[in-house]
Amino acid sequence: MANLAAAYWGHDSSICFYNDQSKTFHVIEIEKLTGIKHYRGHARYEEQKEILERCLKVSEEDFGIENDYDVFIVGSDIHEQINPLCLDPDIVKQVFNVRETTTHHRHHAAHAWGAYAQSPWVTKRCTVFTHDAGGDDGHTHIWRADSKRLLSLDKVNYDRTTYGYIDTRFFGRNYNISSGLGCQNMVGVTPNPLDMAGKVMGASAYGDHMSYFGHCGKGLLNEDEEITEAINPSFPWFRRQYMKSEQGLVRDNIMRYGRTFSSGKEWWVDNQADSPEEHNYFQMFISPLQLTWEEECDVAAGIQRQHEDNVLEYLQTPRVWDEIVRNGKRLVISGGCGLNILTNTRIQDELGLEVFVPPDVNDGGLPFGMLCKYMAVNGMSEFEGVDIRYAGQPIQDMELLDVHKSTIITLEQLADLLKDDNILGLVQGTSEVGPRALGNRSIICDPKGWDKKDKVNIVKCRENYRPFAPMVRQEDAHIYFEATSYDNLEYMNFSVKTREEYKEELAAVTHVDGTARVQSVTRKSNALVYDLLSACGGVLLNTSFNVRGKPILNTLKEAFEVLEETALDGVVVYHDEKLHYFTSELL
Repeated sequence: MANLAAAYWGHDSSICFYNDQSKTFHVIEIEKLTGIKHYRGHARYEEQKEILERCLKVSEEDFGIENDYDVFIVGSDIHEQINPLCLDPDIVKQVFNVRETTTHHRHHAAHAWGAYAQSPWVTKRCTVFTHDAGGDDGHTHIWRADSKRLLSLDKVNYDRTTYGYIDTRFFGRNYNISSGLGCQNMVGVTPNPLDMAGKVMGASAYGDHMSYFGHCGKGLLNEDEEITEAINPSFPWFRRQYMKSEQGLVRDNIMRYGRTFSSGKEWWVDNQADSPEEHNYFQMFISPLQLTWEEECDVAAGIQRQHEDNVLEYLQTPRVWDEIVRNGKRLVISGGCGLNILTNTRIQDELGLEVFVPPDVNDGGLPFGMLCKYMAVNGMSEFEGVDIRYAGQPIQDMELLDVHKSTIITLEQLADLLKDDNILGLVQGTSEVGPRALGNRSIICDPKGWDKKDKVNIVKCRENYRPFAPMVRQEDAHIYFEATSYDNLEYMNFSVKTREEYKEELAAVTHVDGTARVQSVTRKSNALVYDLLSACGGVLLNTSFNVRGKPILNTLKEAFEVLEETALDGVVVYHDEKLHYFTSELL
């Protein structure tokens, strides 16, 4: 069998390659290729060939894959009656030498297969739980996984008339809508709606879910029409316009410069957005309540708490819970809602489950899942228990390493720079997959100091209420943090408690509620970071190497721009077993 490839071309577009010669997977996240966060390939049709040609070049030159493919799998679009494919297979054939193109249907199946393949239970029975804001096969699924087979046991579509009541199982959709309606201050500085949920989750720790506005947040999440109309009375009208068909738009003479649109959503995006990625229509709404920051935090706390309660209630419904118990109480989580670390933690702690969440639960992980399903159907076993956390592409312009003057330093000198309170960008190897930096495209610093969090937020140009993650050697995690399990903290997908005696020392990585989103590190997973933690003697702050509105960077040009334009103290590039240290004075 020759090489394989799969692509998803919605938001967070990406391509996953399988190199048949080396038996390895490689991922190109298009946002890191273009510098456009949450890149939406389906809305940039005219760029398809150019982007594919760039991906082909990376696959050949950096991944060493010959342009010879048995199959290229294209992910389906949610609106198949309007736009059958997000990526045109004819354009694929113009760029890639491929014998067959095929379409992968079932968005959640790709989420499930990709997460299951990375889990420690590929050869055992487990349950897979996928939930997000929606795909071509609904919003929520429960899967039985058994010996490389996945069977969908429960599926939730958005159709309120089916159930006759407000259904609370549209977890991602309801979280996004309630956040957009109830947290206007946060929405106002968030061009891309995909970034809202993380901000609301962070702000929820500052609020009280039992307060009046906390109850309003709960009502928003559960689609209470009275509360929704009180907080944002124009939303019901907007929803009717947004859901209109092409015929409805024509009937109501809704067009632009004589142009008709295939859906209400397309019309709103075209009218409002400067780019396909930045169409946060919630910025149009102005709540008559004009909530204060503190009141919005209460709304956020209510949204977050009700989301957690709804998810836990769903998992404990008899049919779902019986399946989880039958499969050894082992649960794999994927889909965009898998990024909600507070919910993941409650699932693990309160339900007494072993829980695994991979690093690429967002839609950028779909192509890997498509390939895993294809391999399973065709009897291939190469995906079993595979670790793709660093399967991304290498730095695109490493030639700049020799253009600017740098200082070669030792690991001990790097540790000393961190101990001296320098905030540094760290670049090494291939990029991480998924939305979180795990030490290869990171900003790091010593977490000690009451003002360190504020300094890093200034570097990243982001809101000061948002938390940062600590990185720690896996064997040391129990010293600083209290957790139900220390075996699943490598991807920052769970919230643990900072031990009381270390809260002051680790103030920069401890959230206002006393929790931390730990990344544990082993020598096998990341040798440089592991040795650096050993040299620093404890914990480091780790956040993604980017600034607000930009994806995690993947060029030295971007790294040097951050160095010159922000308060970052230096950039360290580990290449050819040497640590190259750059400062703004040397550029």
